[in-house]
Amino acid sequence: MNAPTLNTFVGTPHYNLREIADRILHCELFRNFQKGFAAATGLPLDFVGTDDCLRMPYVGHDNESDFCRLLREGTGNAWETANAIFLTRVQQDREAQTLTTIGGLRESAVPVRCRNVTVGYLRTGQALVSQPSEAGFSQVMEQLSARRGLFDLVSLREAYFEIPVIPLNRYSGLVEIVRVFSVQLEEHINRLMLMKRPEEPEAVRHAKKFIVENLDEALTLDNVASHAGISSFYFCRLFKSATGMTLTEFVGRLRIEKAKQLMLNPQFSRSPSPVLAPVAPPWWFGRSP
Repeated sequence: MNAPTLNTFVGTPHYNLREIADRILHCELFRNFQKGFAAATGLPLDFVGTDDCLRMPYVGHDNESDFCRLLREGTGNAWETANAIFLTRVQQDREAQTLTTIGGLRESAVPVRCRNVTVGYLRTGQALVSQPSEAGFSQVMEQLSARRGLFDLVSLREAYFEIPVIPLNRYSGLVEIVRVFSVQLEEHINRLMLMKRPEEPEAVRHAKKFIVENLDEALTLDNVASHAGISSFYFCRLFKSATGMTLTEFVGRLRIEKAKQLMLNPQFSRSPSPVLAPVAPPWWFGRSP
């Protein structure tokens, strides 16, 4: 069986993994979770795309550990190599991984996938599970070995004793929270990919807006094309070229995503949408009359 490809994931050649990662990093869902996670735990949270695995996580984050920042700046390529090896292990196992690094620091990575394609990793960590100690710092000195001369050891020692401490059971719980969020993020990716692209033709943008505003109604090729101001024949070619999907595929995907959101709403069982209750009309998931 062939390995999943990006086209399998998004159904269109117009997107690449780097673009998907950029959209995730800038979407409101991720930003809000990242901010709340940092405020609640004191730990950084980052998303690193599959095509950007050599990028060091947390750089410039308010919650980046000073100890880790000093190590990263002092060891350079060695720190980058350790980061790459860690992500290689996550890629092989395809599951969340936690690694114990220099000085007993915990570092975790949770893969984010959609339709079996890994699009990136949620990264967190830079915490100890027990109080820092002189013995622990001595271990750091031994691990740095000949590289000790690259550091201001007074500053490094001070930073080591300021590392956040999160007991093991609580740290494991935080990783599980990140894993659960990764599932929610995977669902969100589909909606991100359906959002308008700035280079899309004006007719396609008008059509998408019309579709979203009338998603609960029966949508036909003729009325969508008419709203876009072009012929049905030309609209078919233009829409497929711009989105990588037919009109039916696009409408069906939007309706499926909307249905998922409705079913996740705790009020849904008590106040069902008239569109979905008791049974969605046959055209609702993509079959236009």
